[in-house]
Amino acid sequence: MGTSTGQIDRTYGHLLPDAVDYERTLLDAFDARQEQQAAEN
Repeated sequence: MGTSTGQIDRTYGHLLPDAVDYERTLLDAFDARQEQQAAEN
């Protein structure tokens, strides 16, 4: 069983119709934290 995001999405993605939006929100928040940390250093 694979653990990549693609594999998880293919297996369980149909369970959450808004999963793409939710994942995008999480990734955007992660990117923002990374950029903030880089700017502080």
